[in-house]
Amino acid sequence: MAGVCGAVALAQTAQSPSAKWHLQQGITYLNQHDIQKALDEFRFALRLNPKNAAAHDYLGETLVESGETQLAVEEFQKAIQLSDSFAGAHFHLGLVYDRLGQALQAVSQYEKAIYLQPGLIDARYALSAACWKLGDAEGAIELLRQIARQDPPFAAEVHYNLGTELSQQGKLDEAVQELKTAINLEPASPNFYGALIQALTQKQDLDAAAGAAKRAVELAPDQPKNHYNLAETLRLQANLDDAEAEFGKLLKLDPSYPRAHRQLGLVLRQKGDYPAAAVQLQDAVAENPEDSEAHYYLGSVLLRLNEVMPAVEQLREAVRLSPYDSGPHVTLAEAFRRARKADEAQEELRKAQELEKLQADAGRSRVLLGSAVEHCNKGQTKAALSELREAVGLSPEYTDAQFQLARALRQSGAPAVEVEKALRRVIELSPDFARAHLELGLLLETGRQRAEAAKELRRALELAPSFVEAHRALGTAALAAHDWPAAASEYIAILAWIQHDANAQRNLSYALAEQKRGRK
Repeated sequence: MAGVCGAVALAQTAQSPSAKWHLQQGITYLNQHDIQKALDEFRFALRLNPKNAAAHDYLGETLVESGETQLAVEEFQKAIQLSDSFAGAHFHLGLVYDRLGQALQAVSQYEKAIYLQPGLIDARYALSAACWKLGDAEGAIELLRQIARQDPPFAAEVHYNLGTELSQQGKLDEAVQELKTAINLEPASPNFYGALIQALTQKQDLDAAAGAAKRAVELAPDQPKNHYNLAETLRLQANLDDAEAEFGKLLKLDPSYPRAHRQLGLVLRQKGDYPAAAVQLQDAVAENPEDSEAHYYLGSVLLRLNEVMPAVEQLREAVRLSPYDSGPHVTLAEAFRRARKADEAQEELRKAQELEKLQADAGRSRVLLGSAVEHCNKGQTKAALSELREAVGLSPEYTDAQFQLARALRQSGAPAVEVEKALRRVIELSPDFARAHLELGLLLETGRQRAEAAKELRRALELAPSFVEAHRALGTAALAAHDWPAAASEYIAILAWIQHDANAQRNLSYALAEQKRGRK
């Protein structure tokens, strides 16, 4: 953190020459990583000038380096008390809160830093990381896009993180483009290739994935994960001989690499070499007894080798570890049939049929949901409601369908009590469904249930800091209650996300003016 916004802080702070000299000495020692001497100099500067905000900030940075995080918090807070417009101190305080696991406090400080100094890329980057940790993927992606447009010194890392986030969200075309940009900026990074391989594989562009995997191996032939990526890509291409050879190279580098024995066993099973497959899969279950797929593959191979009771044992373990997968039940039924245990075989087939029906219903629900969303977007609410009711009927615990049903009900003008019931059902199924809390908070605010609305809106922001609508509703409520500090805080947060939001700028100015008037 050393030196961030230090020049700004120095310009802001009135100092005696002696205090300034000790401050500069402390900065020199800090840059040289001589922590004790830096601490001594900053403390001496503060004895000479206790109101030196920059010295408090630098002392806080140095205390972080020495592991004294709680004392660092106090120093950053003192810097902010002396100069609330000191963006760097807010940023540094946010970093310490992050380190202490206080995510919401960190987010608030990052937002204040960005509002005060929109060009402070480090604060925006830290906020994107905080959003990612909280599960606010949309917020993290938006911030990374903003940072990428600013062309930061660490642009390759930004494009890599953006590509990874987009890939996790299923936005594969954008993900591939961002990851290729990262590689163009930093062509010797095998990690960037690893993320690109995953995105291309998800896109089913296996030729391009194999090309990227080969390049990663060329760049770092001693890294086992590069051989794993190449071997798995070759397996997916049905290039089984080359995949077997590559898994062999991997296991020479790292005999216990996760999933390597399992995937090599799968390759050998696909090639029909069941004895060799059994050896690899036995190694896989020995290394990771909780790997349900390894138990399943081993059971199926043992059944091929007519080792029926050992197969039953492995397949039972696969069913225990993955009870909602119909495949192990079907194969276990076949094993029981061969063992002449007809009742057990029939029971496993019955369970498999139930699971297959649930899976079919879930598939139908997903199709209905997709169609319903399209109808909602076109304003065809009646058709959407019909599809959504069928979807939740087929899969009552399908949270996304329940949420879209609630939104369609509101769009159709259904009574507020019915919409509220639907939203509460979503939250019951998924307590951390951020948008359900947001929608419920906005609904309750409309019904003037302000205390309950505020609770839901704050919960939405705990889960997704990028929900500007929640800040706006809370800001409006705070203005109405003449709670000027709370109103100012909400509008500052909005402006951190949308720099030129005229409504937020106007309301912030009003709240700050009223707050200042109240102090007189």
